[in-house]
Amino acid sequence: MLFRSEETRLSLLIDGLSIGHLLDHGFRTLSTGETRKLLLARALASQAEVLLLDEPLQGLDAKAQVWLSKHLDELVGGRTLVLATNKPEQLPCMLDHVLILGAGQIENLGPLTATDLSGWLAHLQHLSAKDVPIPAPITRREPLPSPLVRLNQATIAYAGVPIFKELDWTIDAGEHWQVIGPNGSGKTSLLQLILGDHPQCYVNDILVFGFQRGTGESVWDVKRNIGFVSSSLQMAHRSPGNVERTLLSGFYDSIGLYHKPSERELNQARDWLQLLGLVEDRQKPLSQLSFGSQRLVLIARAMIKAPPLLLLDEPCLGLDAANRALVLALIRQLIEQRDTAIVYVSHDESDQIEAFNRVLDLADFVDPQRSTQLER
Repeated sequence: MLFRSEETRLSLLIDGLSIGHLLDHGFRTLSTGETRKLLLARALASQAEVLLLDEPLQGLDAKAQVWLSKHLDELVGGRTLVLATNKPEQLPCMLDHVLILGAGQIENLGPLTATDLSGWLAHLQHLSAKDVPIPAPITRREPLPSPLVRLNQATIAYAGVPIFKELDWTIDAGEHWQVIGPNGSGKTSLLQLILGDHPQCYVNDILVFGFQRGTGESVWDVKRNIGFVSSSLQMAHRSPGNVERTLLSGFYDSIGLYHKPSERELNQARDWLQLLGLVEDRQKPLSQLSFGSQRLVLIARAMIKAPPLLLLDEPCLGLDAANRALVLALIRQLIEQRDTAIVYVSHDESDQIEAFNRVLDLADFVDPQRSTQLER
């Protein structure tokens, strides 16, 4: 016989998961989703003092997911809950410990105070929500050349020693690339070739947005089409400018804001702040935000002009696991909601995003004699 508390939980689960009509069915006749609902109800209604839930929302319909997320705290009661998921934005905010697994390692985020943990989870869920859209561009984009970028037999060498050589690479509109390779294989230098910030970009055959490098193109002709984020860029933004002005500077590719923004630009910046969950922080100096929130602002700054190409050079470098999860959530939203091509440089396997289905491994273009000196 069920105890009263168990009866109450079971009744709540039957109604909330809409499984009352299944109780007289044979177990083997149930669909996969129905089976998961029934097993979840059995586990949560039990008297067990420890609950182990592996991806409890996976396979449930949208209505059931919303209901279970809302009522999980009530159903768990004062019991110990261990919940595993590959979508941290789906974690309930009543947790007090979080472990993040990556590349075979455990990164411990807890114990944290209830305020800190619930705040982080709420921020992560906000960044992952599909009902907070990426702000639409305020200007109409000109037709894009094809390809966006083409490198033909590109080589970077110092004192006659090549960093990488004979690299053929094409980036088409809307593609998402992950660039990997050992330390010292030239990942950052490759991005600098595209940006025009590397001195050897003019001795290589490089086509960027229809402009052949070295044929008189202006820096703005190229950079107005490219958003760029790196940890070194974050170091450059140590001026006392506030969060909103930092965002607005993205329209002009300047460190600091030296133009009076238009009303449309101000509205665009506020839309991005809404997406980032940082509206209340817009007048704060950028330096007063957490390191991870600063990185979020810089990604939004790179995207505010709606560039067709976004270059991310180790965007999670120096971030702890909590802040890295926030940054990766924003990047996933950009991939899902925008047609911007993204080039993502990272050597950390825990920072990989499944949507990057094209990979450039610079180890393939390193001189064999030098490759033995490099480490992943």
